[in-house]
Amino acid sequence: MTALLLVGLCAFAAMAIDLGILAAARTQCQNCADAASLGSTRNLDNKPTSTNSNRPAAETEADTVVGQNNLLASNFSAANITSKRYGIYDYDAAATPSRFVVTYPANPPVGRSWTATEVEVSGTFNSFFGRISGLDNAGKVTGVNSLTTAARAVSVYRPRDIAMILDMTGSMKFGCVVQANGCYLSNDPVIPRMGHYQRYDGYLTTNPNNGSGGGTAANRQNPIYTTKNYIRTDTFEVYAPSNATVENAGGPPAVKDFFYDPSNLGSPSTSVPTPNPNMAAVAPATPLPRAFHHWTPGTGNANDPDNYQPATFNYSGWLGAYNATNYILYPTPDTFGDQTSTDLIGDKYARKSGAERLATPGTWDPTAADGAAINVAEYLGWIPKYTGGTPFGNNSLPT
Repeated sequence: MTALLLVGLCAFAAMAIDLGILAAARTQCQNCADAASLGSTRNLDNKPTSTNSNRPAAETEADTVVGQNNLLASNFSAANITSKRYGIYDYDAAATPSRFVVTYPANPPVGRSWTATEVEVSGTFNSFFGRISGLDNAGKVTGVNSLTTAARAVSVYRPRDIAMILDMTGSMKFGCVVQANGCYLSNDPVIPRMGHYQRYDGYLTTNPNNGSGGGTAANRQNPIYTTKNYIRTDTFEVYAPSNATVENAGGPPAVKDFFYDPSNLGSPSTSVPTPNPNMAAVAPATPLPRAFHHWTPGTGNANDPDNYQPATFNYSGWLGAYNATNYILYPTPDTFGDQTSTDLIGDKYARKSGAERLATPGTWDPTAADGAAINVAEYLGWIPKYTGGTPFGNNSLPT
């Protein structure tokens, strides 16, 4: 009797040991499935340039991760993967209650991508004591040589479109505002200096708080160029010069972020399936030309963005002409101020007393003999040239 009881006791002990090992193997299978599913899903994407939502790379990652996990004293391998499926994680409004569910179609619907991965892993190991704990159909003592367990894991991700919101309220706007106190907040020195703009050369460039009107010219702020912040006197909020066209403390020039495709200039609303290959050498490389600032002049002096001092450039040799091959309109900012470049088109010379100044270089200063006219009458030659003083009675020349 004692011998029989000992046999039964040993059988139960053997079962407990093997079942304990089976539970440990089951946990390792679950860990392996979880890791493989997560790793695979993280490789899925919805980029238009990816093949099948990058699924080939996702499947490879699942196999790699499985091989990095342990099953007792050995490693799992790709052969331990009993199932690997890819699906769509989506909201099911028809379900009761409505909820997100995973479906496994043969292919993702049009406009959709794979967003879920299911991995099932199994593992088999040799039993220790179970080999002597069983009986066959004839009642003979036999054993369980191996035990098998498995686990399944599903991981998902939800692609999101990213929208950038520019907050133009309160203090959040002060690095983006381009006008304040009657002044254009820009530290770009390439500004017009012809015609009536000539008088701004005598204005300040360092104090937008003064505004551009009232007082003497020497105390007025240049309305189209500044190198300092504007500070409101009532709230003490700071308006910094914008980085619309030049780099400053607010970042690189915003105009360099705009591109266009010249192949549909005649019909801009028509989509262009294949971008034009020109301008590939632009930095950063792009198949499209920049809408602005697509020139690369040499640098004269380096910029100081924190102090709103832009770089100066050497524009010698650049033409103000349209190049039909490379879709570039070369600027002529070195002569933009007085419009003396021969490549510019239009009425680019000052007129005075009905005559056009053809000598270059020249000036737009109305007090100069060959400067600009102060009014239409002088422009047409109906009155003598103005060279200074207080014309028209007691009315002084506007500054």
